Amino acid sequence: MNVNVVAALAITTASLPPTTTGSSYDLTIGTSGGTGARTVALASGALPAGLFLDSSTGALAGTVLQNGVFDITVI
Repeated sequence: MNVNVVAALAITTASLPPTTTGSSYDLTIGTSGGTGARTVALASGALPAGLFLDSSTGALAGTVLQNGVFDITVI
């Protein structure tokens, strides 16, 4: 028998670039390690209106419709 030990899934995107209200935004949250299908999710916080997180691809995209500072945690 063999035991295959792989690195745990990690989020490699440490911070997100700023944007302005009314601007389009398109960024993929990077991941590494793990095996099989990767999914990312919003663990805490909220995205500004108009931005959406695609959990299967890690894409954070949309048109920003709201001013402010938005602290989020992605897992």
